[in-house]
Amino acid sequence: QYVTVTNLPSDLENWTILHLSDLTGASLGENQSALKKALASRSFSCVVLSGGMVGKAGDVQPLLDLIGIFPKGTPILLLPSAGDPPLYATSAHASLSPYADWAAALQAAGVTILDEPVCFERGKAKIWFVPESLYSLNLDSSEMAYRNQLDTLNAAVGDLTADQAALRRTAEYQLERIARIRESIAAIGTKDIQIAVSHY
Repeated sequence: QYVTVTNLPSDLENWTILHLSDLTGASLGENQSALKKALASRSFSCVVLSGGMVGKAGDVQPLLDLIGIFPKGTPILLLPSAGDPPLYATSAHASLSPYADWAAALQAAGVTILDEPVCFERGKAKIWFVPESLYSLNLDSSEMAYRNQLDTLNAAVGDLTADQAALRRTAEYQLERIARIRESIAAIGTKDIQIAVSHY
């Protein structure tokens, strides 16, 4: 679908976005061959995956197979939804990442988790992909909640359990993420293009 954007910077002409949603962990042919066939003759400036891509079962392999279809270097953004397993680790798991194992596996495959604004530059133009939920997020309240959680965990007497240590890593990450969100909001210029990505 072609979209006309009034006053679009010329550097962003023919910027192409592939948007896929609701794979729900399905395999469409061996190694996603049905999708590969459908997309084989096309190239994209970026790929946006939103909502229910892994599915409640958390089988990440079909999504990894899908990601393997795209040429190396193609930016791929993922915005999970309630139809996916929790994004952040709230208990001990296989790595020190604040992300759940399934999300960390996608990151290792080159996917950017869209839990904060992401900017691409082409020439002098900028295009921002922003999770729609950030437009209504109260950053001050969120920051206070994570800071309180972190203070409580840091004040614990004795060694933290593995689950508490995972919660602490996640709280620390969330505070860092909120700081990056604030920086991104301040950096978005009036002539920049913003695309709100929803997982609905």
